[in-house]
Amino acid sequence: MRPYLSVLSMFIDSNKLGGWVRAGTAAALGLLISKWPLLSSIFSPEVQQALGVATAGVIVGVWSQLTKTPAAKVAMVDALAQDPESPVKGVILEATLAGRDLKAAVPESTTTVVAGTIGASNLARPSTPTVGG
Repeated sequence: MRPYLSVLSMFIDSNKLGGWVRAGTAAALGLLISKWPLLSSIFSPEVQQALGVATAGVIVGVWSQLTKTPAAKVAMVDALAQDPESPVKGVILEATLAGRDLKAAVPESTTTVVAGTIGASNLARPSTPTVGG
């Protein structure tokens, strides 16, 4: 059963699952609003369907905006760096206020570091000898 889980994990991870949930929510909201009895007494079916689609689009759009922040993106790359099979070894952030704020979003991480620190030097050091240069 284990090989099936690894194949499945290539297609569905937490980020992709979030997209599926947002799409399902949009469909459910659109359907709910387009069939809402109270609205059918006020609007024609076409207008009610348009309201359902527009409302679902706005809600899911706002939801996507809130979940795709720079801090969330850094956390996703950091999660890649935690995987020993991944070629991603970490995230080095600029030594600015914005960089430090992003680091504060993943304080427990040892693979997200601020440039100029010992952690950044260690992270930038190759773990295996490089070939040709």
